[in-house]
Amino acid sequence: MFSDSLRLDVAEAGIHVSSIEPGAVDTELLDHIPDDEVQKNVKDYVGTMDALAPEDIARTITFVVTQPARVDINEVLIRPLDQVQP
Repeated sequence: MFSDSLRLDVAEAGIHVSSIEPGAVDTELLDHIPDDEVQKNVKDYVGTMDALAPEDIARTITFVVTQPARVDINEVLIRPLDQVQP
């Protein structure tokens, strides 16, 4: 994973590297999927659940970056409760 390699390269400088992996997030990004059929399928899938809000991701990032220097959060996988597959 790229973040693991990057973490090894910058650890001695005291730089933290975290990977935030969000599941379904309800944003306008879905409107920019160029393939109409793929866009419809993704919107239909996201519409079946109580998707995450952008604020949920923002709170997660805030949590990660406000930890003490001794804490290293390598990765966070955050999904809607009812998202059962990636």
